[in-house]
Amino acid sequence: MCAGAAPELRFSAAQKVIAAAFDQAAARDPGHLRDWIVLVDGARHQLDLIQAEAARRGHAVHIVLDIVHVLEKLWAASRCFHTATDPDAEDCAQGNAQNKGR
Repeated sequence: MCAGAAPELRFSAAQKVIAAAFDQAAARDPGHLRDWIVLVDGARHQLDLIQAEAARRGHAVHIVLDIVHVLEKLWAASRCFHTATDPDAEDCAQGNAQNKGR
């Protein structure tokens, strides 16, 4: 799907991917005897879709945020305010990372 596609088409594709992941989990644990853990990059629409799919299936999931993705986004954001060689860029990214953990 191209980046310029209508949001509802991207949403539908994301729904299909998440449903397929849940199908695979159900095939591996048909009795729902294990805790299901979902690793996410923090995208709000992704979290919403995962929670909706879990609710639709009546199965609880534990969501784990991939901190590496978050840190990459914070570093990229710090470059909006500081040059690559500016030591304040590190302080900016680090400070925001610490605030996000609260």
